[in-house]
Amino acid sequence: MDFIITDEDILELEQTHGTSILYDERRKSILKCYDDVHACPGTGKTTLVASKLLLLAKKWDMSHSGICVLTHTNVAKEEIIERLTQHSDGFKLLKYPHFIGTIQDFVNTFLGLPYCRSNFSTINSVDDDICCEIIDKKLLPGTKNYLERKFKSPYELKYYFEGGKLELKIPGFDKVSTSGSYRNLIDCKDYLISNGHFFYSEMYAFAQLLITQNSSLKNSLRSRFQVIFIDEMQDAQHFQESLLHDIFGSDNKYMQKFGDPDQAIYSGMNTSGQPCTYNNSPLTPVTNSFRFGKDIAEKIKHLSICGKSHLQSEKVVDPPMPHTIFLYNDSTIQNVIEEFGKLVKQSFSDNTPIVARVLAGRVQDNPDSLTLKHYWPSFEKKSISTSTTPDALISSIKKSRSNISNSYISYEQIISSVLHLMVLLKVRTEGNRYYTKKTLINLLHSNEAYSSFRQLLTKWLMGDFPDENEWNNDTQLLLDLLQYKETLNSTAQEFLNYKNTPTSTNETPSNCDNNVYICEDGTKLLVSSIHGAKGETHDATLVLETKFSRYFDISGLIDHFIKNESKPVENLKSLGSKQTILASFLKKLYVACSRPKHLLCLASNIERIPQEKIEMLQKKGWDIRVLE
Repeated sequence: MDFIITDEDILELEQTHGTSILYDERRKSILKCYDDVHACPGTGKTTLVASKLLLLAKKWDMSHSGICVLTHTNVAKEEIIERLTQHSDGFKLLKYPHFIGTIQDFVNTFLGLPYCRSNFSTINSVDDDICCEIIDKKLLPGTKNYLERKFKSPYELKYYFEGGKLELKIPGFDKVSTSGSYRNLIDCKDYLISNGHFFYSEMYAFAQLLITQNSSLKNSLRSRFQVIFIDEMQDAQHFQESLLHDIFGSDNKYMQKFGDPDQAIYSGMNTSGQPCTYNNSPLTPVTNSFRFGKDIAEKIKHLSICGKSHLQSEKVVDPPMPHTIFLYNDSTIQNVIEEFGKLVKQSFSDNTPIVARVLAGRVQDNPDSLTLKHYWPSFEKKSISTSTTPDALISSIKKSRSNISNSYISYEQIISSVLHLMVLLKVRTEGNRYYTKKTLINLLHSNEAYSSFRQLLTKWLMGDFPDENEWNNDTQLLLDLLQYKETLNSTAQEFLNYKNTPTSTNETPSNCDNNVYICEDGTKLLVSSIHGAKGETHDATLVLETKFSRYFDISGLIDHFIKNESKPVENLKSLGSKQTILASFLKKLYVACSRPKHLLCLASNIERIPQEKIEMLQKKGWDIRVLE
């Protein structure tokens, strides 16, 4: 098959989508080639990836070879899948022989878990948190004390692939020992393995061993996946990139990577090794942002760590928004968020639903530093998932079909939604409890309906996506299998209704750590770390200054909001160790300041911003508001 995309293919896609999707010459060239891409914030990276997939899907005619689409996070994966489900050709890519998932999903599915099935008796989870929790419970006090003295973490109790072989490393020990601590650690690992619990990184170790022992696996995977796309490549680690290059070939002419090195804020977080080479490679830039106007682009373009992103926007905002820097002192720091809320209220129509967000580089409680807690002492980090409970059963099925490469997870997602339906129906067990997976299966078996139930789930996962009439018949069958004969209440009916339109991903924040600050006038502001807002789009964003080590992020880099030219941090050799910290600050600020569509605000202590720089910021279009 020819994987070439032509101008005619692109024109046909534009006509199919209507005038809402327009490709300039740069974007057309990216659709037609396989060069790696540097996509600036808001430039339509996901639209580009999804469009290229649709163009290829339309002409794909191979039944046993497919397209492999890899991302760094589940949020990015789901966003791509959501775009594909808007087009009839997109559904083809959600089934065999294609694969859409995170890099971890890919390694688990095709290498790590197959190795585990061949070498271990049980597989229950691949999850660092579960492994760490079990180790914490199993470690004896003496072992903990020993590891603390050795400055070793018990969570290093993993399999590693080194020197061409698999090795189990026992933290704190270089060789076999007869000590009680050594035996305790061995017992912990034996318990993990016997109960089927593995660390994420162990899947990579197993994968490397597997392809080393059986080189034909690489040929099989290359035959299975003839085209490879990798999204969010800036956040991949070097060991991930090396493994993918080993499998698919570093010179594969049909492998294309998308990302933004300026937004590589996850690189190195809780991982080992160096960032991937992509971040320092020649890339094809896409610089014209659709997210915000020229006013924001001009204010943040010099935050580029590469010094060469040339972020721009052709959108002119009229009337202009009051992009504001709040300058506080020690007595007014806790007024900053409230003042931002007032500005949001003044800047947007009362009838306009908006997403306003407050971001900080550091959120941990640290009295000796400067964190989010200094601005809002009652802030508590929470984990909130907006996608835990779907808005409709059919939405859950769409999501489950995207995980078809892992049928266990797919079935679990739908069963969880059926249990949610039973809550809405107010169906309870004889003991007046809500149904669980186990009691649901027992109910189906007692009704001799379990086989039909599994057939219905398999049809939803593997068959063609149902039209409205077929869906209505399917949901009635589900109710019959559950032996529910009463009239549906309005909430349950809404949950069962047919919906074939995608859920918006821009208006609601994704899975992240957040809390809600409610202003005196009722304005609600979502508050989180910068990492929690990665990939989001807001209407208004406030970035709070925080401190790491001896350095402040906003005031320490205030010149980047003033200068006419970017100065790459990696070239500031005279800064020494400070360089690494400032590089991290720049990436975080770039991510945070590129979230808003309309209003961007910053906050810093007035004592850290000299008067001459305040005047220069005003000339750059910033409103300065001193809180007294």
